[in-house]
Amino acid sequence: MIKKVGKKWYLYTHDGKRILGRHATQASAEKQEAAINISKARAAGHRISKKKTG
Repeated sequence: MIKKVGKKWYLYTHDGKRILGRHATQASAEKQEAAINISKARAAGHRISKKKTG
């Protein structure tokens, strides 16, 4: 869950009890959230290929 607090964007756990990250932009908070979701999926045994850059 992403919320704007003042000038920062905060990434919280699903239940909203803990802060997972503080970011200057919404895009960077969303990027961290996506990375966490990919990590969870891999830990659950899903095969997710790495995104190619460049």
